[in-house]
Amino acid sequence: MSFHIDTARESSARDEESAALLVRKVALAGLIILFICLVGAVRVPTVWPIWLTYKQVFMQDIWLVVAMLGAGGLTWIASRLHLRSLEISRLAVIFMGIAIVIVCYTGRYLVLQGYDLTRDEQMVTFDAWIFSRGHLVWPIAPEWHSEAQALNLMFMYPVEHPQAWVSSYLPGNALLHALVGRVVDPAWTAPLLTGMSLLLICSVARRLWPADRDVITVILILFVLSGQVLLNGMTTYAMAGHLIFNLAWLWLFLINRRHTDLLALAIGFFATGLHQPIFHPLFVAPFLLFLLVDRNWVRFSFFLLGYVVVGIFWLSWPSHVATMISGTPSVSPQVGADYLSRLHQLLANNSHALTIMSANLLRFLTWQHIAVLPLMLASWPAVRRGGLPAALALGLFLPVLVLTVVLPWQGNGFGYRYLHPVLGNALLLAGFGWRELESLHARLRPALVGASCATLLVMVPSWIALSYSRYAPYALASRTIDASGADYAVLQMSNGISYGSVVFNRPDLGNRPVRLTAERIREPAALAKLICRPGVKVALATDEFFQPGAAYFRIPWQARATERLPALRAPFEQAGCEILLLR
Repeated sequence: MSFHIDTARESSARDEESAALLVRKVALAGLIILFICLVGAVRVPTVWPIWLTYKQVFMQDIWLVVAMLGAGGLTWIASRLHLRSLEISRLAVIFMGIAIVIVCYTGRYLVLQGYDLTRDEQMVTFDAWIFSRGHLVWPIAPEWHSEAQALNLMFMYPVEHPQAWVSSYLPGNALLHALVGRVVDPAWTAPLLTGMSLLLICSVARRLWPADRDVITVILILFVLSGQVLLNGMTTYAMAGHLIFNLAWLWLFLINRRHTDLLALAIGFFATGLHQPIFHPLFVAPFLLFLLVDRNWVRFSFFLLGYVVVGIFWLSWPSHVATMISGTPSVSPQVGADYLSRLHQLLANNSHALTIMSANLLRFLTWQHIAVLPLMLASWPAVRRGGLPAALALGLFLPVLVLTVVLPWQGNGFGYRYLHPVLGNALLLAGFGWRELESLHARLRPALVGASCATLLVMVPSWIALSYSRYAPYALASRTIDASGADYAVLQMSNGISYGSVVFNRPDLGNRPVRLTAERIREPAALAKLICRPGVKVALATDEFFQPGAAYFRIPWQARATERLPALRAPFEQAGCEILLLR
């Protein structure tokens, strides 16, 4: 008996020593990764439009690195505590899901001020308005055909003289917003998807580790305290949709039944058409490779053939829609409407890819729970053994590799939103990492609680403050325009810093004021003659209107809007419009 006890003790000591060594390696590797990303990120050039990434690095991410290191001190203090278990009840999981829905919806209006900052976000609102009225595209009034560019056609289908308009994105995400909008405020869409994602990742974790309640709790904590999850759940971005559909696909895939595989393929069809066709296939590919390695020819062939059909359908979608936009072929040739043309343009304009991707990865890490990176790295032994952990890791790495070549620049984003579709992979890998450190759980439980408290008290307020300040100048500009009482607002975008997306209109131009880009007006006198009559008011922006954006980015700014007003206002005054000034 004593021999067996001694052997067990020796084995336990060896396991604990091995886990402790893994912890030290993880800590060192984590610091090295942060340092490499930081060094690469600070080398991002300040050329347009990459300068936005540069500013995000220095205005947000570097400070978040400092906050993460400071939060580590709180983690060390909490590690002195003792906790026997992290298990939470199913009812608590449901309450967590409800809470995150409420937080995201409330944050939409309190943090992001109810404003769609980027064209990506605006295009969802734009398309959802069209789809909710039973149309795929919306006609542009004939009198606006010659001046359609002034209405802002950025991210619309690239035709020279459109007769109708809709965004160039695939329709899935906007369709979800349209469906939710038929019942409640469409701003509930991403919060609801985020809450359901929490329940789904919990279900996946229970399937993987039915007897280990601690690891499920760890994954849920990492999820609810992820800045990327919380902030993207407040937007109209497609990322919340990508995450839930990928998790649903994985849950069905793991069940491994014919009917669940069929449902997974149906989900894959919709997920591929959410917004860009690349993200869901990149998530699925490693699992198909997993089937190939296992020589599971039937499932592999089923999914492969299914996704070939899915790919053909969605890749042909832009060409069909572009026909509805341009009308008869003689009206306007299509320029880059198909995905092959877009790919050529992206590759031709791709530069500074490695530095931009370094900034993206730094941003990804600094917008997560501070324990995510260490626990992900701790999963390396499981990944080396192959199987599902290897497929999850490859699914996390593959988008980084492909997007470095194809589209390294994400523009605005909370964390690295192009990794949001595979954020479930990262959190499940963290779960595998937690399992690898099983012999140290007595010490790691209080450390995780400390890391969570530090994330809640230090990182979450930082993410909220940074997001609020990023949206504030442009939300203010939009409110100023809406409160002007004008019928039209003509804005000199070249006189502001990143104000291009402020020119956003409803598809039927029923919004007031209708917003126009001054630099895109082809014939000011003809436009003035079209819109002006007694009582019609046109709002023009002064330097004061653009000043908050310049103040936010803290870059040199030549205030020229006011001095250019006489030339801009002349044709409208001559045509009988009343001029208002936006300050």
